[in-house]
Amino acid sequence: MRLVAEYKHDILCDISSDGRLVLFYRSSYPTRSYRIYGGWVKANQPEVYDDELRVVDLRDGREVSRIRVEFFPENEQLVPGTLKVFYKEPQRRGNELRWVLRLWDFSTGEVEVCSSEDWANFRHATIVDSQHVFGALYREGSGEAIALLTLPDCKLAIGDPVNPSDPTRMTTGLIISPNRRHLAYLTSGEVYIRDIATLRIIERLKVPVGLVYKCGPIYTPDGKSLLVTASNMIFDKAEAKHYLLFYDTVNYEAVRQLDITGWMPPKMSDDSAIASCFVGTALAVSPDGWVMAVGYTRVRERLLWTEEQAEVVLYDLSSGEEVGRVAHPAIRQRRDDPFAARVNRIAFTPDGKYMLTSTYDTRVWRIE
Repeated sequence: MRLVAEYKHDILCDISSDGRLVLFYRSSYPTRSYRIYGGWVKANQPEVYDDELRVVDLRDGREVSRIRVEFFPENEQLVPGTLKVFYKEPQRRGNELRWVLRLWDFSTGEVEVCSSEDWANFRHATIVDSQHVFGALYREGSGEAIALLTLPDCKLAIGDPVNPSDPTRMTTGLIISPNRRHLAYLTSGEVYIRDIATLRIIERLKVPVGLVYKCGPIYTPDGKSLLVTASNMIFDKAEAKHYLLFYDTVNYEAVRQLDITGWMPPKMSDDSAIASCFVGTALAVSPDGWVMAVGYTRVRERLLWTEEQAEVVLYDLSSGEEVGRVAHPAIRQRRDDPFAARVNRIAFTPDGKYMLTSTYDTRVWRIE
């Protein structure tokens, strides 16, 4: 792979369905721009009001448009079939914090606003098409329910709990199948598959005996497989084993189990540490479904300081073997910014020619 472009202080958010446009989040103070468990963190940082969302043409690096946003918006996505960006933005009014949903037309600069007390609890937004956004709506004391937001009128329809057998449960994320027919998510140790048109549960995937689901699910871009990571232990131990489970999306039956223990060595520094949900900190499957890219942070002890480096490793999904590796520049570890070398996002362009990897900066690699 060959490095062909680098975008400083730009965190990758999304790539358009045709691979031409890229959505970035930019901040002049990247040390304050990191997330913990889906939330945002701001500690001992100055008030800065220059954060932006940027749309860039990947072919020549030309900026198409930009808009100022509040500190670290969420759910930033390009709306398919349009020239619009959907995002959720925090707004402060004195000591009060509220959230609004915005739809930014980057061709005209116009912004449509959805304002409701529910938006603070509308999580895992996943766009189906130009008019529909699925998410999980958290309600105090009753867990999460499937919710459908209709654009541009901002109507919110609340459906069944994500887990009907235990409504207090929550999900780690929602994904839409490539054919836009199914909604999948993990909750309470089970993977649920719902029909998008009716939201009826059509499958509940139980983990194989002796294993526990760790994260997922993830559809391969060709839509033929659903991938879920699993382990024989909840906690990291030296003897822990990790697996990638493959489900056929025709009938959602388990068809394969790949041992990926070597991808994610146990971390013994914290006896109470629970294994990361994802293998590494970010991952993506290539458009042809043959390769998985996984983000890691390599730590090297020096004489007077510790060095960190973001790396992305490519694995063959048929054998589990490493087939490639790229890295961001090494940096000195900083106590006030523990995630500066964390890989936040990996994405392939739909044609499979490029891979984008993102920390606080984004690098574009040509696959050769």
